Amino acid sequence: MSTRAPGRPRSEEARLATLGAAVALVGEGGSAVATMDAIARRAGVSKQTVYRWWSSPAEILLEALNEGAAQLAPLEETGELEQDLRTFLRRSVLGAREPVGRLLAALMAEAQRDPQFGESFRAGFLAKRRAVLRELLEHAAERGELEPDVDLDFLVELFFGTLWYRLLAASGPLDRRFADDLTGALLTLARAAP
Repeated sequence: MSTRAPGRPRSEEARLATLGAAVALVGEGGSAVATMDAIARRAGVSKQTVYRWWSSPAEILLEALNEGAAQLAPLEETGELEQDLRTFLRRSVLGAREPVGRLLAALMAEAQRDPQFGESFRAGFLAKRRAVLRELLEHAAERGELEPDVDLDFLVELFFGTLWYRLLAASGPLDRRFADDLTGALLTLARAAP
């Protein structure tokens, strides 16, 4: 979550340059090189501008990540669960590949080190992504496509927990097959009798 001091409104051009600079630095050298000063230099903006709008590099990266995720895997529905779920899961999985995967891992690590940032990361990114998938499942339940007693929160956690494990443990590829296998598993659980 970005924090802005009162005063002049942010320049959209400077904001986008700052977000892009932060992501590029992490992609090139990891989170350690993405300092506030380095981000300002890469973006071509003053350090004061960066410090006025964000309190840490992690906040800049979080804002960039939220914007990218909302564009990459928005809530788009056709009204048919299998197609909608497959589309969302594919976009989410493929969107977590490099270089974004390195950014996600860096932010998850920062969330473990810094409790304040951890809360922002959980509420400002993780909860938003979970809410999109939960809404998709809720709409399917309203259409009668899911078993009435299915635990939607469990299905959401199952997907994101598996995705994060694969990302952080590098236990296998983040590819279309993985996304489709997860889609099949979630559909089986969602449609199975309790």
